[in-house]
Amino acid sequence: MSLGRRTLLATLLAGPATTHAQETPPMLRDLARRATIYLFPLYEMYRTRWQATVNDANLFRQKLNRFFHVPVLADHRSRMVTTPNNDTLYSIAWLDLSAEPLFLTVPPVGNLYYNYAFIDLFTDNFAYVSHRLYGGQPPPDMIVGPEWKSDAPSDVTLVRAPTNSVWLLGRILVDGPEEFDRVRILQARVLLETPDMRNERRILETRELMRQRTVAPPEPAADWPAPNRGRSVRPVRGRHAGAGREPGARARPRLARAVAAAAAAAWTQVRPARL
Repeated sequence: MSLGRRTLLATLLAGPATTHAQETPPMLRDLARRATIYLFPLYEMYRTRWQATVNDANLFRQKLNRFFHVPVLADHRSRMVTTPNNDTLYSIAWLDLSAEPLFLTVPPVGNLYYNYAFIDLFTDNFAYVSHRLYGGQPPPDMIVGPEWKSDAPSDVTLVRAPTNSVWLLGRILVDGPEEFDRVRILQARVLLETPDMRNERRILETRELMRQRTVAPPEPAADWPAPNRGRSVRPVRGRHAGAGREPGARARPRLARAVAAAAAAAWTQVRPARL
């Protein structure tokens, strides 16, 4: 029997709180080590999104739900993604699906290779829009978060995201220097739209109204705090500190230190293998 992620995460984090009579430093160290390794992808994706959308030092800081098109090919100095291709132009977007769905429309690309990958906060690629799947005329996609319950329009492909935060990574092949202008035009024609943006465009193009709300929600704010891996230890520390009347409460600081030490050791184990 395989456990779901939420079940496993709850077990890892709640275990020390529900087994006070049995907990020992070795047990907590093992739980802290496993929880740190398990949560490491979330930390890395959080850090990557913060760097791209919040960090004031980033000269190319992005807005959420907007594409950033890279107009040049990657070389050995590129650090935006891991081991980038040097024959494709990249388009990158961070999606926030907590308020409403988004629509991705890729124009006809003919025989050119293209790939738009959807990556959740656990670094899993959960969906693609690509030439292998759809050929040179991909259908529009409607990307929805895990809590979204409504129906999708009949003319779109529904993509369900496991997390509300999604990294969208697109690539289009540059098949020789003479293709640069063509690919840049294709990049600019790829649309990432809210329901209201799509509705307005369709009104102009086809005079067809889409059955969606007419009042758009506020634009999502990229306001995540700076990544701090030490935060993951503080809730454990605080929970034990507040249990002063429980049996063995005097040992709580010692157990909290064991948890913090195990988390730090696990961090050094996984950090060299980071994305």
